[in-house]
Amino acid sequence: MDLSPKAKMLWDKIPHEFRTRLLNDVYCSDYGVTGIANVKGVIKKDSLILRGTCTSCNQPDARLIESE
Repeated sequence: MDLSPKAKMLWDKIPHEFRTRLLNDVYCSDYGVTGIANVKGVIKKDSLILRGTCTSCNQPDARLIESE
């Protein structure tokens, strides 16, 4: 994973087992629920945005994790 410093701080606050679940429960328009690989993360408007590729088809995919 390639995370910005702020994104890493937020990511590290998430329990490990939940982080794994977030990475393996991403929606792909072609494959439905799948995983995300080659992840890069940034913070935008206090939310963590993970961008990467679908583990099933290698198309771009993303996951938004809103902060509390």
